[in-house]
Amino acid sequence: MRTQVVVIAAVVLGIASVIIQPASSALQVKTESDEQADHCRWLAERLDEANSIKEGMTRTDLLKTFVPDGGLQRLLPETYVLRSCSLIKVRVTFALPKGMSDKDATRLMPFGDTSQRDVAINSEIKIVSVSTPYLERAFMD
Repeated sequence: MRTQVVVIAAVVLGIASVIIQPASSALQVKTESDEQADHCRWLAERLDEANSIKEGMTRTDLLKTFVPDGGLQRLLPETYVLRSCSLIKVRVTFALPKGMSDKDATRLMPFGDTSQRDVAINSEIKIVSVSTPYLERAFMD
């Protein structure tokens, strides 16, 4: 009789643990889903921000949202990093205004927002093409 009670108790405890376990897992899944939704929403906002740069805009417009990437680049950088997320980048090509040479453009300050002269020049440099935003770690000089 005692053996039957022990076996029944073990079975009851086993069943109870199986029944209780999924309830805590469901709560955990719900929490992870909420966190995932928040992350996805944040990432979608960053992607919209990165996609806001279009052909025909100026380098001044670009520098409000992006900064030049580190590492080796041409003197007028081609790769830019989103200010709000350093993992999101775009490649940009520019058309210089008539009368401006590459040498003139290389005299710009790195971030283009340090002097009135740079702001004036950057507002004349037009974006010819912008890549689709992509993910890459930032380069540090």
